Parts: sequence; structure tokens; C-alpha cells
Amino acid sequence: MRLEDWRKREGLSYQGLADRLGVARATAYRLCKRSDRRAPPPDLMERIVSETRGRVRPEDFYQLAEAS
Repeated sequence: MRLEDWRKREGLSYQGLADRLGVARATAYRLCKRSDRRAPPPDLMERIVSETRGRVRPEDFYQLAEAS
């Protein structure tokens, strides 16, 4: 599942997601919009998987990076 889809499903704003992940709002936005086209660093990826209860997995980012 894409992080953006999970964020919407949970009813979170970008700031709400940022607060949960411990990152800046701009970082949460970039992660959701995939504007960076790179997977998050391992420590952030662990927080994403934890916060989404495994619904967003590392593969969801890596597949996107490889497809580009």
C-alpha cells in the first residue's frame, strides 16, 4: 500500500503523519508524493512500517524506485 493511500485512509493531514513519524511536514509530503523517488532511510522505514502496522512495507517504496 502506498503511504499516501494509508494517510488518507487514516484521515491524517501531512502534519499529522509527520508528527507520527517524527519528521518535518515537508518530508511527510515528499514521502507520500514520492517526489524524491528514493526509499526512506532504514530508521525511517522502520517507523513507517510500525506506524502503519505493516500496511506500508519497504517493498512499496523499492518497487516505485525501480519502476522509474
